Amino acid sequence: MSSPRGDVLTGKPRPDTVKFSAVVTAWERRFGARVVAAGFATKHLSVALPPRTEEEALQVAA
Repeated sequence: MSSPRGDVLTGKPRPDTVKFSAVVTAWERRFGARVVAAGFATKHLSVALPPRTEEEALQVAA
């Protein structure tokens, strides 16, 4: 059985959780993004400084 914070048996974070955390950390530095809600398959973020151009937005999406 696993939890959102990691594997209950080993205490190690799940790979998908580690990747998501790295992305959100980068977005927090670049755009002021903060996770405001999280569900089983969804995450909701508040973005203080969103990308200003379509080009910047496409770089974030890549």
